[in-house]
Amino acid sequence: MAGALTVVYPDSPAVWLHLAYATRRMTGGSVNQAKAILLKKEPEFPQEFLYPFNLACYCSQLHEFKETGQWLQKAMAIDKRRAKRMAMEDEDLKPYWESQAAALDKP
Repeated sequence: MAGALTVVYPDSPAVWLHLAYATRRMTGGSVNQAKAILLKKEPEFPQEFLYPFNLACYCSQLHEFKETGQWLQKAMAIDKRRAKRMAMEDEDLKPYWESQAAALDKP
């Protein structure tokens, strides 16, 4: 369904987000596939904070923590209040937050 919506509404930022989400969750789908969708479309929707936010989530799940931080910063530059609130609650970012806490423990 999400794929069909991208054909009907290719200029809608929401349909690409839905496609990435569905691609990640479908049988045979993956975080890497979802990430690829958003990486391709993110430049087309520079004011949509959910693109860099979701890319941060995908990078966190892939343990790409440098990129996670970069995408979070970009999301916060677009909509700091919403991105910050969501970042504190999103389970996908848990590996990133754990990596940051571990880095604080290092001498």
